[in-house]
Amino acid sequence: MRGAQVAQQQEERRRMRRERIRAMVDNLDLEGMRNFLRILVERQPALFLEIWEQQPQAAGPALPEQPHWCNCSRCQEMPQLLEEVCCRGGMDSCLSMEPVEMDALVLDPGVLDLARLTLNDMFGMRENNEPNHTMRHVAYRQFTVWQYGRLGRGNRHVIPSCVVTRIRATYPSPNGQYRGYVPGRLV
Repeated sequence: MRGAQVAQQQEERRRMRRERIRAMVDNLDLEGMRNFLRILVERQPALFLEIWEQQPQAAGPALPEQPHWCNCSRCQEMPQLLEEVCCRGGMDSCLSMEPVEMDALVLDPGVLDLARLTLNDMFGMRENNEPNHTMRHVAYRQFTVWQYGRLGRGNRHVIPSCVVTRIRATYPSPNGQYRGYVPGRLV
């Protein structure tokens, strides 16, 4: 009987905690909500995007018209013709929205920090003064290794626009400028 009582007490504590959190949210004014969301986006951008994507279309801004080459509805126009690549998933199977692989392997800051340290150790990768630049670079590499395996001279792949867009949304450039795909010098 003791185990059942403990489980019941734990469930009651969870219920009370959820009620307390709901009351806190209900008491936020508009500016408080905005500040809270800004902090959430800074600390957990992947979680924010996951929740945002689950909202009904009417809750957010309308999606811009998708490029003719996009199947997943998450791609954006890219500056170079060779970058106009889609993951070829549908709206419900876009690679950029894979909860386990994208969030855990490609976008997670801890994973990216470890990958960055490994790259620095193996290849002497130069650090950039802008932290999001380095995080984007490592995230692109993580995605490529996840999808294509080994990288190296003559083994380069264009990352789908939807994935590039998600990585850039998670680790944005402060000035909105991005380099884009750079073909290998030696093919």
